[in-house]
Amino acid sequence: MAPVKKTRVRLSKNKKKNWNKVCDVKDIEEYLEENRFKERTASEKPNEELFFIQVDHNKDEGKKEKVLKCFQKIGSYSKIPPPIKQNAEQFSKKIKNNLTKADKKRTKKALKALQETKESSQKVVQKGDLFVSEIKDLWADEEKETVDPEIQDLVKFRDEYTCKRTPNVPSHRYQKPSLLPSVEIPHSGSSYNPDFYDHQELLSEAVKIEEVKQKEELHLKRVLTDMFPTKAEAPTQESILKEMSQGLFDEEDESDDDQTESTFVPYNPPVSHENRLPKARKRRKKEMKEKERLKLVDKIQKKRLNDVYRIRSLKKEINEEAQITQERIDKSLQKQIEKMYKPRTLSKYKYEAPDLEVNLSEEISGSFRALKTEGNLLEDRYKSLQRRNLIEPRTKQKFKRRYKLKVQVKRSHRDFK
Repeated sequence: MAPVKKTRVRLSKNKKKNWNKVCDVKDIEEYLEENRFKERTASEKPNEELFFIQVDHNKDEGKKEKVLKCFQKIGSYSKIPPPIKQNAEQFSKKIKNNLTKADKKRTKKALKALQETKESSQKVVQKGDLFVSEIKDLWADEEKETVDPEIQDLVKFRDEYTCKRTPNVPSHRYQKPSLLPSVEIPHSGSSYNPDFYDHQELLSEAVKIEEVKQKEELHLKRVLTDMFPTKAEAPTQESILKEMSQGLFDEEDESDDDQTESTFVPYNPPVSHENRLPKARKRRKKEMKEKERLKLVDKIQKKRLNDVYRIRSLKKEINEEAQITQERIDKSLQKQIEKMYKPRTLSKYKYEAPDLEVNLSEEISGSFRALKTEGNLLEDRYKSLQRRNLIEPRTKQKFKRRYKLKVQVKRSHRDFK
């Protein structure tokens, strides 16, 4: 039999994944391995690099330590001389004398300005009596200009837009969103060595919370689960068809074909000459209505006159109404204060209070080291921020990628030669 020739696999070298398969790197690896061996054994290094001569320590004592480069340009190491020579004394006599002289000059100038009267001529003629202008100090504080009330809003808007006038800070700017403390003091029954009665009180609170949760679960079961039939009691296709087809194939009762004609009865019967009201009767009816109106007006006026004699009772009614309004105001204020101690609805999710951290009687060991930990400190701080309305209640969103990621080799790698 003839020997089988090994066919060489042809692969493209322009892709990075085919480099190791095609390229032969044995000679490079052998060279690197030889260098590593030489570094380990240090066979080719001279004696000066392998060994060093110990020098006495006393010789290096006189040398100064080299200053770091970052400190060479700061402080006393700077090569730039200071602009003013500092005196040895911080406040020398020369400086004190100069300061006192400057103070004396300032006081003299101020006294002269007070004693001198203002000049009467405060006008300057410019360009041959054509323009006359008053002397004004450019740097002096300008007098407050009187603004026309019609354009007062426009001036206010202009000043706010150009940042000349800062906008009014609202009253609730520095108000806290909640009056709850940042760190609440835990119940005394949650201690590592609590009192018996405190621990029993904490356990009773935990039992009440669990009872409320169990009651809600039973309510949902009764309203939702128990209302629907089970799989065995569920209606089948035959029962539904039978129920829907009831009454379709029964014999209809024979009814009389005679149909009575429907008589049209108008809402307002027609007016005839006989039952029409005469003009005299209409006039009398109108006079009676006017008399009744005048009687009602007289009655209202008499009541107003009589109210003068019942001022005390009116005052009493006014005081009662004021008291009722004050009670309503107090109730609304109390509700607002109570809201400040409760979490608000800041998002579509409701705030869920964390579970009460409590250890059972068997889990209490009396030592802080052997205490079983309950709860999580990070979760406690997170819930505290939600309870104090600093962040909104939220839930973890499930991220699901809609499309599969596409892996693509860069052109720079593909065109490599």
